[in-house]
Amino acid sequence: MQTWQQLALIKAKWDTKSPLCYFKHFFYNMVHPNEVHRYAKPADIDPYLWAEAMRNNPDPTWTAINQKIEQIQRKHILETMTRLAEHKRRHIDLTQRTIQFMKNSQLLRSKGFPIQIDEDKLRLQLEKAEMELQRSAQFNENLNHLWNQVQDVRENQRDTVLTEKWALTSEKDVHAISEILSSQHDGLAHVISICHSDMKDLDAMISGVNAKLSQTVGQ
Repeated sequence: MQTWQQLALIKAKWDTKSPLCYFKHFFYNMVHPNEVHRYAKPADIDPYLWAEAMRNNPDPTWTAINQKIEQIQRKHILETMTRLAEHKRRHIDLTQRTIQFMKNSQLLRSKGFPIQIDEDKLRLQLEKAEMELQRSAQFNENLNHLWNQVQDVRENQRDTVLTEKWALTSEKDVHAISEILSSQHDGLAHVISICHSDMKDLDAMISGVNAKLSQTVGQ
């Protein structure tokens, strides 16, 4: 290639009106389908380049990306989540085994030594918490019994309405329902009080266990 031809080629690669220009690029706009006809080929654009740009125009209805995302999500759910659940299970198992080992080690270390004051306090707190849990279980039984009574009253009222239309609830039934609801209210208040007390006891137990573990590690 002669020198003048090389110079002409370089000029053509820099000339934006030349089909050989290296500085031409087509950008795509997302428009409404009814406005597509407004975008026609400019007069100074090479027909071949325009046709190639039209062929490379991404179809808005193309679902390959969505399919790829769904495939990645399925892989994440089937593989990653399954492995995560397995690691969580193994972590819980190792945690329980570690706690059991620390407990046995502490028992062996403390064998033959008298119970400390803080350990005795912790024992009393645990016994108190156990008693509260037992009382809570008994209260739940009483609450279930009261709820069954309320259901019986409702069933009786429904039967009364079916047999006697427009029959009003007797004053006796209203009084019985009021007593039951009042008992339930008092019971729920007692349960809430027990829960608050148990939370305080649990915090105290956790603090005591952490302090004991810290002493064990320090020794």
